[in-house]
Amino acid sequence: MTDLFKTMAENKRSAINILKGVDGNIIEFDSDEENDFENDMRPFVLIEDRHDVINDLAVTKVCLNENGKIEIYIEEWDEWVGDDYCLSTTANNVYEAIENQVFGD
Repeated sequence: MTDLFKTMAENKRSAINILKGVDGNIIEFDSDEENDFENDMRPFVLIEDRHDVINDLAVTKVCLNENGKIEIYIEEWDEWVGDDYCLSTTANNVYEAIENQVFGD
């Protein structure tokens, strides 16, 4: 069997290396709202808010902060949060989207 958390840790390391190689260490994910999101590249994550409600939210940007940690921008909240706030393995959606945004499918 595959250990999902071990695989996710490997994907996170790859995502960090990709972010180190892009200008400004930041990626803005392509949105496709005008075409009913047919080619939307934004990943979705589950995050618990301050009121203990679990939200399924789109990540519009991702960056590598000054401490070498991944932060995700939740436009709906107008806030940057660490990828460690993502519940379960949904942060992996961000790691995969980083690779797809930079290198394509």
